[in-house]
Amino acid sequence: DNGDLGIQDAVLGNVVWKSGGTSGTTRGVVDDIAQSTSIDYDGNEFISGVHSFTNQVGVAQIIGMEQPLSQGGDSGSVWIDMASGRPVALNFAGPADDSGTSGTGSPIRLVCSLLNIRFNP
Repeated sequence: DNGDLGIQDAVLGNVVWKSGGTSGTTRGVVDDIAQSTSIDYDGNEFISGVHSFTNQVGVAQIIGMEQPLSQGGDSGSVWIDMASGRPVALNFAGPADDSGTSGTGSPIRLVCSLLNIRFNP
């Protein structure tokens, strides 16, 4: 046991990457570690209504490297800190227009705690 689950907390300004089912491999920069967002799940067969999330990790496009960050089909991909190679967030949302200009993820420490999982560094 390495004591830290093989993860790290997201750090403002750090570059992160993920491989999503729709957007592919993308890089962004952590621009928020206390993001609040509401998502309208109407029309989804498994969940409905508007759900609010707080203290989430926000990822923005890198200036000069505009590429889709999070699109429909990318949920469940893991944002990895480029410098350490450790997970920082579990992607679950992007812009409502599916443009991919930003991404939102749940802090990986919370995800690991709730699901009782760990990553090996």
